Amino acid sequence: MSSEIRKSEQVTTRRICFITENCESFEGLEDLTLSEYCGLGRLHDKLLDSISDMELIIECLNCYLVEHTALEGAVFHALHSDNEQAFKSELRNKILSHASKLKVVL
Repeated sequence: MSSEIRKSEQVTTRRICFITENCESFEGLEDLTLSEYCGLGRLHDKLLDSISDMELIIECLNCYLVEHTALEGAVFHALHSDNEQAFKSELRNKILSHASKLKVVL
């Protein structure tokens, strides 16, 4: 994932999901199961003890975070991609690679 956090007014891509934050650190993804999103069913559930959603996302190059500011001043972040199909493919490969290392049965 790009270390750059883009401002919402600079972005034309569609949001994939919002990011859960706690004390200014990114903890996870809201309302998105990564393995289902990239076509692997519920496989990621078997990996959650060894790798988190954010760890998988950080490994991917085809996504980035976007900072949004609400009218009342609250700041929140969302996951975006300039090439969503490339991101899904990259994510699928990362999940399968981790599953293989852990000998998770598909």
